Amino acid sequence: MALARLAAILICAAFPLFAAPKLTTIQDTIYKADGTRFNGNAVISWVPFDTSDNSKIGLQSITVQITNGAFRVQLVPNADATPANYYTVRYSSDGKQQFTESWSVPSSNTPLRIKDVRIAADSSSTGGTGGGVVQPPSQMPISESSVTGLPSEKPVRLAARAGVTMP
Repeated sequence: MALARLAAILICAAFPLFAAPKLTTIQDTIYKADGTRFNGNAVISWVPFDTSDNSKIGLQSITVQITNGAFRVQLVPNADATPANYYTVRYSSDGKQQFTESWSVPSSNTPLRIKDVRIAADSSSTGGTGGGVVQPPSQMPISESSVTGLPSEKPVRLAARAGVTMP
């Protein structure tokens, strides 16, 4: 009888080891600037991390369809992850990437809105939170002085155009 009781205790203690990590629901309605509802998809990607309950989360991504603005996904909380990391969310519509943002997802028993998990572009490196979207790369030209190696090669290129050989 004691052996059966011990086996039952060991089985009950082992169940949490096989349990899936807790999920947080992010649910919202997404609109375009003209007030119409967004249609497209969001690709959510992440790098490997360990959760606060020591679950191991591997490198992966998922695609969430957004129809008539309706958005819903369940993700493993990463706000207390090791190493610290963020979900990267890339929104696409009409076959084009529209914008990208980063998320830090806390543990929550109630659904969160996107504004609750979105982090500002400038706070991602410091771990802070705040509203904001990571802006697309600038379409402005890059100055020559900001590119490594160009200033030292400029006289060589000018001399080559003039037909002069440089040592």
